[in-house]
Amino acid sequence: MGVKSADDSKPPAPKEMDLPGSSNNFAYDDAIKEASETLACRLADAENKSFLATAAVMETERYAKFREENDAMLKIAEEIYAKCTADKQPYLLVNKFSIHKLCK
Repeated sequence: MGVKSADDSKPPAPKEMDLPGSSNNFAYDDAIKEASETLACRLADAENKSFLATAAVMETERYAKFREENDAMLKIAEEIYAKCTADKQPYLLVNKFSIHKLCK
């Protein structure tokens, strides 16, 4: 049997490889970083626009409700005015659905 020398027991030296942090990949790393920053900015901008659009829709719906309520109140006021001016009699508004003539 042959005896191995101490130098034979050492593992082979590793081959040199290009690691992601090596100087050969700086341009690639910079491009990836720039792309991710651009994507993050665009995503934040899109989320902000979505939020503003949702708020605008809610505000539009709120104004539409106000308009419907105001139109209803105007109609009631016009009916009361027409009734009061037609007979020249005083009326009492009990609620928005009921008008009663006052007795003299």
